[in-house]
Amino acid sequence: MHGLSASAFADEIKRAAMSHHGQVGRAFLQKLTRGLTGWEEGEAMRAAAEEFRVWQALHGKGNEERRQIAERLSGFIERHGDGRFSGENDGNAMVRDRAGWWWREEYGSCEYLLTAEAMREALRGFDFSRALDVLQTLGVLPETSADGKRTRLFHIGGRALRLYPVRPEKLIGDEG
Repeated sequence: MHGLSASAFADEIKRAAMSHHGQVGRAFLQKLTRGLTGWEEGEAMRAAAEEFRVWQALHGKGNEERRQIAERLSGFIERHGDGRFSGENDGNAMVRDRAGWWWREEYGSCEYLLTAEAMREALRGFDFSRALDVLQTLGVLPETSADGKRTRLFHIGGRALRLYPVRPEKLIGDEG
């Protein structure tokens, strides 16, 4: 320090600060995070990758997701078809926790008309809009109407209701 002018001393401090800037802070944060988590370096990335694998297994990907969505809705109808649905002519029938109605077409096939709440319940765990897109692609749901809605208006028991018309035969045997 002897022999340095005030400006040279200031320059030396600036150079030292530039070359060592942030080292103490980074070292402190490294020690702090190792002390709090106990994780070794790279452990957070491994944990995140494992969580992604678990998520992917639950939600599927590509054709697997299509199959899972179709199976989920099919299973919902199989489980609740007799208990939470009634015929469209039985619109006033007492049904506990109603999920919808079934509707017989003239040519003998049957559609299930699900309430919005029942459809959300059936597709729980999937992105709802994405699941509806998949069901529409499979032909389970009709094309979106001119007004942009996926539901259709049905008159049941003297009431006008917006319901999701589901063609269950399109759920069977879909491999994607």
